[in-house]
Amino acid sequence: MTACASAPPATDGLDAAAAYDAGVADGLESSVPPALPPDCRALEPLTVKAGDRLDAAALKLNAARKAANSRVRRCATFYDAMREERVARAREARS
Repeated sequence: MTACASAPPATDGLDAAAAYDAGVADGLESSVPPALPPDCRALEPLTVKAGDRLDAAALKLNAARKAANSRVRRCATFYDAMREERVARAREARS
């Protein structure tokens, strides 16, 4: 939010205001995280039905757990890569 705290310099006129607006837009674009992959928002359906045998229900629940754990790993990998990229860009900007 530092871009909001500073005002465009009054001495440079319209060119300075346009440059200021462009800088604010660039700052906003870089601060908006990318959209999550659709898979990260998917819910695992419950496939166990009343009357299922216990062994079949356990297998279904185990399959759902494995699918959910795989989804968490994929989403965490996505987030970690995004975060590393942003940290690297922030370090480059500081140097």
